Amino acid sequence: MARKTLPEKRARYMGLQKGVRSRWKKHDSFRVGGVAYTMQDLDDILQQLLDSIRAVELAEGALHGAVNARKALELKHRKVLNAVVAVAQQEYGNDAEALASFALKPAGVPGPKKLDVKEASAQKARDTRKQRGTMGPAQRKKLKAR
Repeated sequence: MARKTLPEKRARYMGLQKGVRSRWKKHDSFRVGGVAYTMQDLDDILQQLLDSIRAVELAEGALHGAVNARKALELKHRKVLNAVVAVAQQEYGNDAEALASFALKPAGVPGPKKLDVKEASAQKARDTRKQRGTMGPAQRKKLKAR
């Protein structure tokens, strides 16, 4: 079963609080696990839960606002940041020590392709050309000559 969302929990706690206040106001106590809770205790517990949900919602709102502000700032200054990275890479090339002071890594050198990767790539290219009916000039000449 899926977890309840905060609005679902809030609705549940508000409903329980409403029921405790309206239906059980004449009761003296409510026993759970050998512990007696007065109706005021139950109301306080439910109110604490509702208050904590509200605090979480406010914190989430502040978090989302801060994240959106950060994203907007990054978008605004993206060109400058990219230029700084490009100039540092251009100036220092693959000098690992110099690039590390900018928290950058030197460009990696790709290793040689393995034989099975080459064969798979070539087969995929042949299949694609066949599927699309793609031919080079020499292949077209041979086809027309027949």
